[in-house]
Amino acid sequence: APSITNQYCALISRDDRPGSLTQGGLDYLQQSQVNFAGLEASGVDFDIRYVLDMASFNKPEWGSLALGVGGTWIEDRNNFPFVADPNQANPVKEELNSPEWVVNTSVRYTVGDFTAGLFSNYQTRQTRTGVEIENTVSFDAPWNDPIWTHDASLTWDIDGRSDLVLGVNNLTDK
Repeated sequence: APSITNQYCALISRDDRPGSLTQGGLDYLQQSQVNFAGLEASGVDFDIRYVLDMASFNKPEWGSLALGVGGTWIEDRNNFPFVADPNQANPVKEELNSPEWVVNTSVRYTVGDFTAGLFSNYQTRQTRTGVEIENTVSFDAPWNDPIWTHDASLTWDIDGRSDLVLGVNNLTDK
């Protein structure tokens, strides 16, 4: 804390018995949960799904096709982790695991008990581990490039209660 007067000092008990060999020493530390941190975020989450049932074309044996797009756009993202100043923000937008955009797409084709799926994830640039955005003014931050990853799966609905799923994550090795 910036001064010796600190709201957390009350959690520490010292031996205040005059003449005690341990006078002024630590008696105990009261352990309790203290919530001083915070998080604020603004942006937009979105999710659009569409299912095309081939039965509507008088072809029920052709199954169905499901398409989806969802994601998040972060307008602003701040953590408040500082005990000494709980109002001091630590901006984390575009730092590792907080890209400005995340978009997920999916395509699923189902015929009978089988479903084939292709899934993609896109993330905009973000800093590498340990780089703080506010420290990048004097040098170029080591950025991770935007990335697309792709996964695929084949699912067999065995009996209405159990599925067998075969899949490959990160088809393009990104």
